[in-house]
Amino acid sequence: DFDLLPKYLDQLAVSIPWVLGLTLASYHLSGVYGGIWEHYGIRDVFRFGKASGMATLFCIALAVVLYRYESYPRSIFPLFGILLFLSTLGVRVSFQVFDMLLANHPRGRVVICGVGPSALAAYSHLTATHGRGVVAAFLSPNGSSHQRLYGLPVKKFSELASLEGQFQFDRFVAIPGELESEDVAALKA
Repeated sequence: DFDLLPKYLDQLAVSIPWVLGLTLASYHLSGVYGGIWEHYGIRDVFRFGKASGMATLFCIALAVVLYRYESYPRSIFPLFGILLFLSTLGVRVSFQVFDMLLANHPRGRVVICGVGPSALAAYSHLTATHGRGVVAAFLSPNGSSHQRLYGLPVKKFSELASLEGQFQFDRFVAIPGELESEDVAALKA
């Protein structure tokens, strides 16, 4: 019937500030706010569980100290922890779901111009966002001797013309600092 007795409404009004404060503190201590909300992994799920459990334990401890655990139903705390965990996970998942449904990402293949750490970071971002097949190859601006990176071919910049015949790709991702100005001009042409 979802009717609350007046004494429970009063308790709710009194407890909301400290429950929110303890929850925010436990999320901060657990590092939940340290990641990118668009991406999540199994480590994040464990971090959400840790933060939710910590918030629940903090709330139980404070309820015992302030109210001697007499004025709150015992079932409220496990329900709070479970709902907190599921709602945090749901919010995090919703970022990816909305990105997939609403965003208009180009699905063409990409050649990454560079082989340094920034190029590898670009590869990681592109494959996490668009899937493994989005990157066609790497282009080494200084004729690096890498033969393959992540199982993909690394071609020299001088082999750019042959690259167009070998791989289907729609665009280049140029890594700042790895291309000379004449190489950037050649890519624009």
